[in-house]
Amino acid sequence: MIVSGIPHLTQLPSTSRLYFPNNVTLIVFGENYPCKYPGEVIQEQYQNIPKLDSNFVKAAMHRRGLVSLVEREGIIRVGDEVKVEIPY
Repeated sequence: MIVSGIPHLTQLPSTSRLYFPNNVTLIVFGENYPCKYPGEVIQEQYQNIPKLDSNFVKAAMHRRGLVSLVEREGIIRVGDEVKVEIPY
């Protein structure tokens, strides 16, 4: 799922909640850290650029997704508004 319009999305603190229409709720547990495997695939395509695989992981930090748990299940549709609740 791609979400836009939330500044610093990947930096939301743990236990933040994302609320969608139809009472769908996701609980954020943290950033989905960049994986080294896509970097390896990219490195293979551009073998002439050294350390591209490890540089990919660094460049992708804070530009990835979130790991979350479904608190209330339901259907999320394209264009649905999402509201964020940050724990205090």
